[in-house]
Amino acid sequence: MGRQGAPACGHPPSRTYPAACRLQALQHQEDLTALRGLAAQARARQEALQQRLGRLGSIYSNLDERLRVLTTLHWSMPRPLSVAERDLSRQLDVWEGRQQELKLGWSALRARVDAVVQADQRARGAGGRSASGLLPAQQERFLRLLEGQHGTIREAEARLGIAEEEVTGWKVEHPGALLRMA
Repeated sequence: MGRQGAPACGHPPSRTYPAACRLQALQHQEDLTALRGLAAQARARQEALQQRLGRLGSIYSNLDERLRVLTTLHWSMPRPLSVAERDLSRQLDVWEGRQQELKLGWSALRARVDAVVQADQRARGAGGRSASGLLPAQQERFLRLLEGQHGTIREAEARLGIAEEEVTGWKVEHPGALLRMA
Protein backbone atom coordinates (compact mmCIF):
# COMPACT_ATOMS: atom_id res chain seq x y z
CA MET A 1 0.00 0.00 0.00
CA GLY A 2 1.41 3.28 -1.07
CA ARG A 3 -0.86 5.76 0.62
CA GLN A 4 -2.79 5.08 3.71
CA GLY A 5 -5.88 3.05 2.88
CA ALA A 6 -4.88 2.53 -0.76
CA PRO A 7 -4.88 -0.98 -2.16
CA ALA A 8 -1.56 -2.67 -2.87
CA CYS A 9 -2.26 -2.92 -6.55
CA GLY A 10 -1.69 0.80 -7.00
CA HIS A 11 -5.26 1.75 -7.87
CA PRO A 12 -6.64 4.74 -6.08
CA PRO A 13 -9.07 3.95 -3.26
CA SER A 14 -12.65 3.99 -4.22
CA ARG A 15 -15.57 5.06 -2.17
CA THR A 16 -16.80 1.49 -1.81
CA TYR A 17 -13.53 0.22 -0.48
CA PRO A 18 -14.19 1.09 3.21
CA ALA A 19 -17.64 -0.46 3.00
CA ALA A 20 -16.20 -3.58 1.38
CA CYS A 21 -13.60 -3.79 4.15
CA ARG A 22 -16.33 -3.48 6.79
CA LEU A 23 -18.36 -6.19 5.08
CA GLN A 24 -15.29 -8.40 4.88
CA ALA A 25 -14.54 -7.72 8.57
CA LEU A 26 -18.13 -8.61 9.50
CA GLN A 27 -17.82 -11.76 7.40
CA HIS A 28 -14.56 -12.63 9.22
CA GLN A 29 -16.30 -12.01 12.57
CA GLU A 30 -19.17 -14.33 11.58
CA ASP A 31 -16.70 -16.96 10.38
CA LEU A 32 -14.70 -16.60 13.61
CA THR A 33 -17.86 -16.97 15.69
CA ALA A 34 -18.86 -20.05 13.66
CA LEU A 35 -15.37 -21.54 14.09
CA ARG A 36 -15.47 -20.88 17.84
CA GLY A 37 -18.86 -22.63 17.98
CA LEU A 38 -17.47 -25.59 16.04
CA ALA A 39 -14.45 -25.73 18.36
CA ALA A 40 -16.76 -25.69 21.42
CA GLN A 41 -18.86 -28.47 19.87
CA ALA A 42 -15.70 -30.49 19.13
CA ARG A 43 -14.51 -30.05 22.74
CA ALA A 44 -17.94 -31.11 24.05
CA ARG A 45 -17.93 -34.16 21.76
CA GLN A 46 -14.38 -35.01 22.84
CA GLU A 47 -15.39 -34.84 26.51
CA ALA A 48 -18.46 -36.98 25.80
CA LEU A 49 -16.29 -39.51 23.94
CA GLN A 50 -13.78 -39.58 26.80
CA GLN A 51 -16.60 -40.23 29.26
CA ARG A 52 -17.95 -43.01 27.04
CA LEU A 53 -14.45 -44.50 26.75
CA GLY A 54 -14.11 -44.39 30.53
CA ARG A 55 -17.45 -46.19 30.95
CA LEU A 56 -16.49 -48.72 28.26
CA GLY A 57 -13.18 -49.33 30.05
CA SER A 58 -14.95 -50.04 33.34
CA ILE A 59 -17.51 -52.25 31.56
CA TYR A 60 -14.67 -54.16 29.89
CA SER A 61 -12.93 -54.64 33.26
CA ASN A 62 -16.19 -55.86 34.79
CA LEU A 63 -16.80 -58.30 31.92
CA ASP A 64 -13.19 -59.52 32.08
CA GLU A 65 -13.55 -60.22 35.81
CA ARG A 66 -16.87 -62.02 35.22
CA LEU A 67 -15.23 -64.12 32.52
CA ARG A 68 -12.44 -65.12 34.91
CA VAL A 69 -15.00 -66.08 37.58
CA LEU A 70 -17.09 -68.07 35.10
CA THR A 71 -14.02 -69.83 33.75
CA THR A 72 -12.99 -70.79 37.27
CA LEU A 73 -16.50 -72.00 38.07
CA HIS A 74 -16.71 -73.97 34.83
CA TRP A 75 -13.52 -75.93 35.47
CA SER A 76 -14.31 -76.46 39.16
CA MET A 77 -17.76 -77.95 38.49
CA PRO A 78 -18.05 -81.69 38.70
CA ARG A 79 -18.42 -83.20 35.29
CA PRO A 80 -19.12 -86.71 34.10
CA LEU A 81 -16.22 -89.09 33.93
CA SER A 82 -14.53 -89.54 30.60
CA VAL A 83 -14.47 -92.93 28.90
CA ALA A 84 -10.92 -93.52 30.15
CA GLU A 85 -11.90 -92.57 33.71
CA ARG A 86 -14.90 -94.91 33.60
CA ASP A 87 -12.67 -97.70 32.31
CA LEU A 88 -10.19 -97.02 35.10
CA SER A 89 -13.01 -97.03 37.63
CA ARG A 90 -14.16 -100.45 36.39
CA GLN A 91 -10.57 -101.71 36.47
CA LEU A 92 -10.18 -100.42 40.02
CA ASP A 93 -13.35 -102.27 40.98
CA VAL A 94 -11.84 -105.47 39.58
CA TRP A 95 -8.56 -104.85 41.40
CA GLU A 96 -10.36 -104.19 44.68
CA GLY A 97 -12.28 -107.46 44.26
CA ARG A 98 -9.03 -109.30 43.55
CA GLN A 99 -7.46 -107.63 46.57
CA GLN A 100 -10.23 -108.95 48.80
CA GLU A 101 -9.87 -112.43 47.30
CA LEU A 102 -6.09 -112.39 47.82
CA LYS A 103 -6.46 -111.23 51.42
CA LEU A 104 -8.93 -114.02 52.16
CA GLY A 105 -6.74 -116.60 50.39
CA TRP A 106 -3.66 -115.36 52.21
CA SER A 107 -5.42 -115.55 55.58
CA ALA A 108 -6.64 -119.09 54.91
CA LEU A 109 -3.22 -120.23 53.69
CA ARG A 110 -1.50 -118.66 56.66
CA ALA A 111 -3.91 -120.38 59.05
CA ARG A 112 -3.33 -123.76 57.35
CA VAL A 113 0.46 -123.39 57.39
CA ASP A 114 0.44 -122.32 61.02
CA ALA A 115 -1.76 -125.31 61.92
CA VAL A 116 0.56 -127.72 60.07
CA VAL A 117 3.69 -126.24 61.63
CA GLN A 118 2.25 -126.35 65.13
CA ALA A 119 1.01 -129.92 64.70
CA ASP A 120 4.39 -130.91 63.30
CA GLN A 121 6.21 -129.30 66.21
CA ARG A 122 3.94 -131.05 68.71
CA ALA A 123 4.49 -134.39 67.01
CA ARG A 124 8.26 -133.93 66.86
CA GLY A 125 8.28 -132.86 70.46
CA ALA A 126 6.53 -136.12 71.32
CA GLY A 127 9.24 -138.00 69.42
CA GLY A 128 6.94 -139.43 66.79
CA ARG A 129 6.34 -138.97 63.18
CA SER A 130 5.23 -135.55 61.95
CA ALA A 131 1.55 -134.70 62.19
CA SER A 132 1.35 -134.41 58.45
CA GLY A 133 2.37 -138.04 58.09
CA LEU A 134 5.32 -137.07 55.88
CA LEU A 135 8.80 -138.45 56.07
CA PRO A 136 11.53 -135.94 56.99
CA ALA A 137 12.79 -135.68 53.37
CA GLN A 138 9.25 -135.03 52.19
CA GLN A 139 8.80 -132.50 54.93
CA GLU A 140 11.93 -130.66 53.78
CA ARG A 141 10.60 -130.48 50.21
CA PHE A 142 7.20 -129.44 51.52
CA LEU A 143 8.76 -126.72 53.68
CA ARG A 144 10.84 -125.44 50.71
CA LEU A 145 7.67 -125.39 48.63
CA LEU A 146 5.85 -123.51 51.36
CA GLU A 147 8.76 -121.05 51.69
CA GLY A 148 8.63 -120.44 47.94
CA GLN A 149 4.89 -119.86 48.11
CA HIS A 150 5.44 -117.65 51.13
CA GLY A 151 7.90 -115.53 49.09
CA THR A 152 5.42 -115.35 46.22
CA ILE A 153 2.70 -114.34 48.62
CA ARG A 154 4.93 -111.62 50.10
CA GLU A 155 5.60 -110.29 46.59
CA ALA A 156 1.86 -110.35 45.90
CA GLU A 157 1.26 -108.48 49.15
CA ALA A 158 3.81 -105.85 48.12
CA ARG A 159 2.14 -105.46 44.72
CA LEU A 160 -1.21 -105.34 46.44
CA GLY A 161 0.07 -102.54 48.69
CA ILE A 162 1.19 -100.61 45.62
CA ALA A 163 -2.20 -101.13 43.99
CA GLU A 164 -3.93 -99.97 47.17
CA GLU A 165 -1.78 -96.82 47.18
CA GLU A 166 -2.67 -96.16 43.52
CA VAL A 167 -6.38 -96.64 44.24
CA THR A 168 -6.15 -94.32 47.23
CA GLY A 169 -4.27 -91.73 45.16
CA TRP A 170 -6.85 -91.96 42.37
CA LYS A 171 -9.67 -91.51 44.86
CA VAL A 172 -7.95 -88.42 46.28
CA GLU A 173 -7.48 -86.97 42.77
CA HIS A 174 -11.08 -87.76 41.77
CA PRO A 175 -13.16 -87.13 44.89
CA GLY A 176 -16.43 -86.92 42.93
CA ALA A 177 -15.97 -90.30 41.29
CA LEU A 178 -17.64 -93.13 43.13
CA LEU A 179 -16.17 -96.61 42.96
CA ARG A 180 -18.40 -99.59 43.47
CA MET A 181 -17.10 -101.66 46.31
CA ALA A 182 -16.84 -105.38 45.64
